[in-house]
Amino acid sequence: MLIKLKVKKSDWKQEVESFGNNMYLAYVISQSDSSILQELTHLLSKKLGVPPSKIKLVSRNGGDMVFDLM
Repeated sequence: MLIKLKVKKSDWKQEVESFGNNMYLAYVISQSDSSILQELTHLLSKKLGVPPSKIKLVSRNGGDMVFDLM
């Protein structure tokens, strides 16, 4: 199942909000790209109840990402 995620940087909150068919908005605090990917994987895992090892990044275009849940 593919999940579309729009990423916004925030100063104070980290969360994932659903706003449609497999579309989510994520707020992250981290500034580096590698830590943002780890945070997103952790936040999606928590929100969707899927182990982090089952979440894979498929594509990335700026602040928009597509993840595959295996």
